[in-house]
Amino acid sequence: MLTSKAALITGSTSGIGLAIAQALAANGCNIVLNGLGDPTAIEQTRSHMAREYGVSVFYHGADLSQSDEIEAMMAYAEDQLGGIDILVNNAGIQHVALTEDFPVEKWNAIIAINMNSNFHTTRLALPGMKRKNWGRIINIASAHGLVGSAQKSAYVTAKHGVVGFTKVTGLETAKTGITVNAICPGWVRTELVEKQIWNIGGITLTNLKVMVIVTAILVFLFLQWVVTRTRVGMAMRAISYDKFAIPLMGIPVDNIIVVTFVLGSGFAGLAGLLFAMSYPVLEPFMGMLIGWKAFIAAVVGGIGDIKGAFVGGFLLGFIEVGVVSVFPSTYRDLFAFTILLLILWIKPSGLFGIPQSTKI
Repeated sequence: MLTSKAALITGSTSGIGLAIAQALAANGCNIVLNGLGDPTAIEQTRSHMAREYGVSVFYHGADLSQSDEIEAMMAYAEDQLGGIDILVNNAGIQHVALTEDFPVEKWNAIIAINMNSNFHTTRLALPGMKRKNWGRIINIASAHGLVGSAQKSAYVTAKHGVVGFTKVTGLETAKTGITVNAICPGWVRTELVEKQIWNIGGITLTNLKVMVIVTAILVFLFLQWVVTRTRVGMAMRAISYDKFAIPLMGIPVDNIIVVTFVLGSGFAGLAGLLFAMSYPVLEPFMGMLIGWKAFIAAVVGGIGDIKGAFVGGFLLGFIEVGVVSVFPSTYRDLFAFTILLLILWIKPSGLFGIPQSTKI
């Protein structure tokens, strides 16, 4: 239990910060809340926490982009609770834009609130913690403190800075009773994230996932049009049936093969880009499993049929999601591949493939 300990949590009027404040209060901590929101709602939250957990709960509305207001907040905590034993730097804001289009005022605000405020609260909390030889500093960073994402230059920069700042402060307090740690969570459904996600029929999708799906559909429609509605596409299909007879019809086989490879490599590059944006981790064999899955999806859909490969890919994805919702994720590939093999056993030519026979 943390009875009589004093905790200050920035960005604690909603989301992760509020959940942390409630957990600390439930363990006996007196709390100083900080954050934005409707004053009436904040007061209701404060008074409810005090009644429910039987602890002292205060609120200070410091603007964390201003160092003088942070100093006033820390002085307020000192007056009300005799100093801070537990500091949780959680406050954060977000803005998404390409680097060249990123508004300067948004950049400055994100760096100030998401990173600089951690420095100011920490420098003001440490003297009191050192006097007591006890303290806990927890910086809520992000998965974006470990990897990058496109169009989030300020947020990623700030969170990487938080991780670095945590390491330095941890080293400086290593011989004391103070611990300093950073937590790097993935996305959590809070008000900050709500603007970046879609909820369709109970299914939650991020903006990036929506972009990947829409891009895949557009690419499929374009490729279907090329193959079925253009002369080049007709030549591709003709070559796939009999590449020896086609030159007799005046079709430049080599040129068509080059165009086919250009299209294929271009779409492969686009797929790699979308995959990297969705899973920004660099591993030597990161493409191996996804390559096998793409091949199996094409086989299940029907070799030589574009809509079959498209449907096969989505079918594989839906099966994996369904398996994970019921069983541990370690069984995902086992169940998915087993189901796909059953489909091929029932229909060897694939869902849309046409059985071919060779006459001798």
